[in-house]
Amino acid sequence: MDGSGGPRRAAGARRRPARPVGPLNRGGLHGSSSPRDPAGRCAGARAARERPHAHRRRVSVQLLFVCTGNTCRSPLAEAIARKIAIERGLTWLDAASAGTSAWEGASASDGALLVGLERGLDLNGHRSRQLDRDVVARADLILAMGPHHLERVEALGGEGKAYLLTAYASHGQNTRPVNDPMGAELEVYRVTAGELERLVRAAMDRVAAERPAGGAEG
Repeated sequence: MDGSGGPRRAAGARRRPARPVGPLNRGGLHGSSSPRDPAGRCAGARAARERPHAHRRRVSVQLLFVCTGNTCRSPLAEAIARKIAIERGLTWLDAASAGTSAWEGASASDGALLVGLERGLDLNGHRSRQLDRDVVARADLILAMGPHHLERVEALGGEGKAYLLTAYASHGQNTRPVNDPMGAELEVYRVTAGELERLVRAAMDRVAAERPAGGAEG
């Protein structure tokens, strides 16, 4: 189920500080892993210059949203991101979602389906999937709905490319989790969907702004 599931923060407990996020670059979303020669030049770029007729590889960004059951928040965020990518012509960006405690192959919740339809999002074909190391490894940027989701992503190897959705979208100004509407009335789903729309748009603005110029097509 897509319940929040995380333990409440004890009184007086220190809030985990938001992690600063570096600019996008061709070696990866946040931080390059390209080897450099003694002159400080990127070895990959040097090799490309030595092969003047070689085609550049098409750069794509795989965006992954993570919640608990992958039936409410993360599939809505995925559908919103796909819709925005189509609206903006972001052919280099793809979106996906997964859950930390997902029942593999489950449909989106009724509430998510209904508010999705209200916003022009079709979640009928969505099937939940469990977050694992392979899913984490394939993603370039992972945006989690809550702190416990972020911790699980990092435990599966996502540290350095995973952030709270609220923190990433607000450049660290907002670090609260996205409310889980599971089991609530439809109006609660509507509020969550509206929040996700704002957050995902802001996050995609940031991805597009920090992506290197000329990196869209190969």
